[in-house]
Amino acid sequence: MQKRLDEIGPVNLVAIEEYEETEQRHQFLTTQHDDLVNAKTQLLEVINRINTQTRTMFLETFEKIRDNFRAMFV
Repeated sequence: MQKRLDEIGPVNLVAIEEYEETEQRHQFLTTQHDDLVNAKTQLLEVINRINTQTRTMFLETFEKIRDNFRAMFV
């Protein structure tokens, strides 16, 4: 039994501190990841909204121009 304990090696006395630091880093990175995912989602929503509005404005303007063109060249 003593041989098996000796094979394990010495006790790491700073393991608890290292674990706490690693846990804090993990929480920080998880928060950063979640923020990035939310920002990406919001950006995609804004892009879609801008595309929809731009398409609508373009079509409205195109119809006005076409109507004016037809009126001028009857």
